[in-house]
Amino acid sequence: KVDPPIGVALVAEHEAITPGYHTDKRHWITVVLDGTVPDTLLRELLEDSYDLVVHSLPARTRFLIDPDRFPPPSR
Repeated sequence: KVDPPIGVALVAEHEAITPGYHTDKRHWITVVLDGTVPDTLLRELLEDSYDLVVHSLPARTRFLIDPDRFPPPSR
């Protein structure tokens, strides 16, 4: 998962990165692991994708996934 403007830039910059396969092509990308995308960028993309997905979850679910990082939901 990626912010749409960042996804457009990544697709333009890297041959191994394409719009998401069988997903919403504005919010998802596909990365072919052919060695041309630097490991640091891959790690950053994974971390950013995780953050985007987790932040879209309900507060209770975020807390259950990672209580140290997300506060308990208010009642």
